Amino acid sequence: MRMATVLAALVAATASPLSAGFSCPLYFDEPHVTIQATQAQGGIFVPMDSLPIKGLAVLLEQYVAARIDRGELPSTVHFEILGTTGYWAWLAQVPTCLTRSQSSYSIYTEDLSLRNLVRLVEFSASERWRSFCYDRGDPSKTPGLIPRLEQTLERILDEAVGEPDLSFFAGRRAVVYRVGELAVIYQDGRLFYELAGKELGVPPEGFLPVQVGDRYILQSRHAAVVFEAGAVIARHPLPGGEEEVECDSTYSRLARAYPKWANVTCGPKAVLSYSAERNRFYRVRVVHPDDCFDPSRALGVRWGECG
Repeated sequence: MRMATVLAALVAATASPLSAGFSCPLYFDEPHVTIQATQAQGGIFVPMDSLPIKGLAVLLEQYVAARIDRGELPSTVHFEILGTTGYWAWLAQVPTCLTRSQSSYSIYTEDLSLRNLVRLVEFSASERWRSFCYDRGDPSKTPGLIPRLEQTLERILDEAVGEPDLSFFAGRRAVVYRVGELAVIYQDGRLFYELAGKELGVPPEGFLPVQVGDRYILQSRHAAVVFEAGAVIARHPLPGGEEEVECDSTYSRLARAYPKWANVTCGPKAVLSYSAERNRFYRVRVVHPDDCFDPSRALGVRWGECG
């Protein structure tokens, strides 16, 4: 049984991944790389926030595949990377562990940066590999021991791998979400929208974009924005005040498209409805039954058990 399976089995399946207060692992699966990113306790699942992790999984897969093609890794190799993300990730007390079983490597870390992941992958595949594990949340460890263990791991990586060569990733793109001709691209550590091959000048955030006819509804700078033929044709600010606080601290914003309209929701509450026929947003209170859905399928990822 893989380490990821063991860890997931320890978490009770009693929570919703789309609301606050639960730690819910998301699995980003590629042929030779799986990243399990666990939302830290109390974090909110924001669909767009998961896309950089999906981008890391795609790029690491390309990196491992290139090494396999050069004969530097066996074709059966698989890296299972377990990490923690979310607004309060630093409170999660994540242990750092490196284990190996035949050609399968398990890496458990709270640092999901590209630099750290490449160093750990390189170390795991090197002849100087050795298992290593420390739990920063273990009460038996004195406060002074954890920094020494962290420094020990850094020293081991420095000696075995050194500073990683990240030139392979420079300019390399990963399409992490697509609807129609609109794509979300992860490149050089950032996300951006690309419509029909041209970058849009708005930063991605919040809910995943949806398509109604030849129009695209997306969230940027705390507003719902409608694009058609690369131009903004409508915009409506998302609710503020107490309603904003409740949504941002309790639920995920989602968007759902229908043949002639799209709805933006916040948990069990409807927030906005966009009419394509009138090119207009409306404040609404009634949630359409189909608006309540799990966006993980659209993301191409899978949930583990929440606790």
